[in-house]
Amino acid sequence: GIEEDYQLELLGFAHSFIKRGLVDAVRISTRPDYINEKSLDMLERFGVTTVEIGAQSMDDEVLNLSRRGHSSADVRGTAEMLRKRGFETGIHLMAGLPGDNRERFAFTVAETIALCPDMVRIHPTIVFRGTALAKAFQEGAYIPMSMPDAIEACKFALLKFTGARI
Repeated sequence: GIEEDYQLELLGFAHSFIKRGLVDAVRISTRPDYINEKSLDMLERFGVTTVEIGAQSMDDEVLNLSRRGHSSADVRGTAEMLRKRGFETGIHLMAGLPGDNRERFAFTVAETIALCPDMVRIHPTIVFRGTALAKAFQEGAYIPMSMPDAIEACKFALLKFTGARI
């Protein structure tokens, strides 16, 4: 999602390590709506083998309430595009976003399993000072998950993904 010239600079720097045999590949993380065929051509050219998608949720209402700027359809399309192009694919999920609950998170986990990613990163939602989420928290419009609930959600997801060999 950063400017293309800066991407080229960073990827060129990383690729120099591949050419010298110091690393085998490059891994990046990005939003699902920033991936297209042109960007994948560039990533391939610079030795990127793994793309991790910041999906956060597969529930469109949660994504809208969280102002993520992408949809679950974007995640599905990007995952399919990456798979067809032979990239190792990761999905990032966040439990406890605005509007999220156990049922919606379970739906997100099931939908993510259906995408057959190579890996998943599971994060509880954390409120950082100075963000829109922090403002919502201060105004009482957002209540973060309790620590026990966050642990339970992440444990649930871990067991589901492990069972699915992800």
